Amino acid sequence: MAIAFGLTLLAFQGFAQHKGEFWAGYILSADIGSRWALWQDSHFLTRSFIIGRTGISYRIKPHSTLTAGYAYLQTAASFSTSLVRPEHRPWAQIDSRWKINGNTRYSLRFRYDARFRQSIDGNELASGYIFYNRFRIMNRLHSDIGIWKNYRLSVNFLSEVLFNAGKQLPSNRIDQFRTFVMFGVQPKPKYPATRPTLALFAACCSKQPASIRCNYLVFS
Repeated sequence: MAIAFGLTLLAFQGFAQHKGEFWAGYILSADIGSRWALWQDSHFLTRSFIIGRTGISYRIKPHSTLTAGYAYLQTAASFSTSLVRPEHRPWAQIDSRWKINGNTRYSLRFRYDARFRQSIDGNELASGYIFYNRFRIMNRLHSDIGIWKNYRLSVNFLSEVLFNAGKQLPSNRIDQFRTFVMFGVQPKPKYPATRPTLALFAACCSKQPASIRCNYLVFS
C-alpha cells in the first residue's frame, strides 16, 4: 500500500482553481518467463476517470523493459463530471532504471497513448470517435528508507509531462504537468513470480480554466 500527495497542473492559461479528489488504484506485474511478464492495472479517480489497463512486458535489457497493451476508460466530459465518455487506448512504454546507490534508484519512462475518445456534440455524446496522440515522459526517484516487520518502507518523488498531438485537436501542446511525493509500504510477494508494483498516474479532465488539482491517493 502507498499513501501519496500529488499536484496536477492542467493547461497553462487562465486562473488556477484548486480542487481535491480521491484516487484509488492497483498495479500488478506477474512474471511468465525469464524475460516476459503480464501487466494489469486499474484506477478510479472520483471526478475524472475509471480505467482498466492490460499489457505484456519484455525485458530488452537487465534494467530496461518494453510494455504494450490496451486500456478501456470511462471519463468525465466537458458537460458533466459523471464518468460518461468512453475511450479506447492502445498504449506502449519503455521504462529504464539505474541504481544510484544501495538504497536509491532513478527511472525514466516514455509512454505513448493512442486515444480514441467518443465524440461530443454540444452537451451530449455523439456517434463516432476522435483520435489523437499523447506522449508522456516521467522521471522517478525511489529510495528505500527502512524495514518494518518484513515490510519495506520507501519514498518516491515523481514528475511527468504529457503532450497532446493530432489533427483533430485545436492545437498541439503540453496537456499536463504532474508532480507527486509517495510514501510506500510494500510486503514481500506471496508468490515468487508476482511483483506488486506501485505507480502513479493522474486525471484526464477539463483543461479550461487552468486548475491545480490535489490528489489524495491510496494504492494496494
